[in-house]
Amino acid sequence: MLHFRTRLSTLISRVKRALIQPVPPELEACEVCGKLQCSDAEWKSCEKRIATAEYIRTGDEAALMRMKQAYERPSPEITPPHDKSQR
Repeated sequence: MLHFRTRLSTLISRVKRALIQPVPPELEACEVCGKLQCSDAEWKSCEKRIATAEYIRTGDEAALMRMKQAYERPSPEITPPHDKSQR
C-alpha cells in the first residue's frame, strides 16, 4: 500500500507541474485583475499592468506608489460574455 501511495503522489506532482505554471511577474497584474480577456487597446493602456511592470523593472519608490494608486482605483466593471443561445 505504501508503494501505491508513493507512486500516486509522484504522479500527482508531475501532473501539477505540467498544468500549473507560475505567472511571470510582469503579468501578475493581469492574473489578479478578474477580466477573462482584454482587447489589445485595453491591455496596452492598462494602468495596473503598466505600473506593476514599471515597479518590477525599476524597483523605484515612486513606481511603487503609482502601482499602489492603480490598485486602489476601482477596476472597470467586468461583464460576462453574451450567451448567443438566448437570442
